[in-house]
Order: sequence, then structure tokens, then C-alpha cells
Amino acid sequence: MPCYEVRTYSVEFKAANRAIFDAAIGVLKWKPDWEVSDRLSFDGGKIVIDLNKGTATVQDDAAGTVQGRLNELKRAYSRQSIVSAAKKRGWQIGSTPGVENKGRLMKRVG
Repeated sequence: MPCYEVRTYSVEFKAANRAIFDAAIGVLKWKPDWEVSDRLSFDGGKIVIDLNKGTATVQDDAAGTVQGRLNELKRAYSRQSIVSAAKKRGWQIGSTPGVENKGRLMKRVG
């Protein structure tokens, strides 16, 4: 009986806009291990993202750290989506000091 266990699972990752995805990995300062078309690998192949299928495969994550890194990427993608939409509509993004992942969108009128 082996003394190790490898688990592989996939999660839905709907990163539809490549420019926003690239901005998100730029903010995180992530560099892909490899990239083929719209498939990218991070963390030594432990995270594989297929942008065409909208999936992220996480491998060998007994401690849960790789899933945590993938969640970081999802949050960064969400933030970059909001920033992109705000720029298109001329909104300003405000944040609340000391409060993570919350903010407000403002538009000056007049």
C-alpha cells in the first residue's frame, strides 16, 4: 500500500475575458509554468486552467494550499472585472480602509 495519495479535482472557472485574466495573474505576479493555446499551468502543474472549457484542475492538494491559491486567482479575476467595467462606464472605485474585498463604485454627476 502506498504511503501517499494523489487527488485530482476540477472546479468551474468562468474566465471569459483573456485580457482581464492576464491582468489578474499580473496583479498576483504569477507566471505560467507552461501555456498552450488557452491552457495554462501554475504552481508546478498543480493548477491547470483551460480558458476555453472554463475549468481549473487542481492536483495533489492534501493540505488545501493549492485550492487557496486558486481562490486567490478567482478573487483577483473578479476585482479586475470590476475595474474594467468601472473604467468603461467612467466610475470611480472606492475602498473602505481595513475591509478586504469590499468597496463602492461612484460616478460623479454634474
